[in-house]
Amino acid sequence: MRMIEEESEEARTQTLRALHDSAEISQPETVPWIRVGNLYLSVTATGNLSWPPVVGHLEPLGHTTFHVFSGRHGSAAGGFGLDSKVPQGVIDATHFGQDQDVAHYMRTGEKRGYCRNDWPNTRLHQQNTKLTIENFGEGSTRDKVKAAAKAYLDKGDTVIFAWCYSIGAMHLYNTEKLELENTSYETLFRKTPATVIKEKYDWVKRFINQRYH
Repeated sequence: MRMIEEESEEARTQTLRALHDSAEISQPETVPWIRVGNLYLSVTATGNLSWPPVVGHLEPLGHTTFHVFSGRHGSAAGGFGLDSKVPQGVIDATHFGQDQDVAHYMRTGEKRGYCRNDWPNTRLHQQNTKLTIENFGEGSTRDKVKAAAKAYLDKGDTVIFAWCYSIGAMHLYNTEKLELENTSYETLFRKTPATVIKEKYDWVKRFINQRYH
């Protein structure tokens, strides 16, 4: 996987647009992820095969508890409406189901559902590794997603914002007017990861005693 550290030169100098446009989305193993503590944020549209490389990279380094936030699709911006709710048009329970199928395959090797046709290269290797898929679609709000992520991160667990929960997940958009949503989207993507992290992710606890590389 391609990991971008929040303190790296790339995070400080490259815009989200540049990172997005240089990514090969069709190759999940190469999709960039931005690490903020134990929180992993994408800068592209992602799918159920995009997050397994994060788990595969971290499990051998001693990370044992993973929470994958699922349940929606949308643009790479991945934010919420002005009412702080997940816009109704991007809620999709099938994404949650597909993520569950992928996690089941990673645990057991059994191909079911979506994984009968396509599956990740990643399998879990440690018996004590916990991998949960959590549905943050219907009824979810920005505060609910933030509170759940913070609770896990404060314990030292690893959280992955999957599908279209991304680095833009803490932003609010006017989803009733497409032109305003697009303007907000472009404003966000002119920023660098470091800027967005400073603005929206100061609540993420950082650990210095865990291995990441």
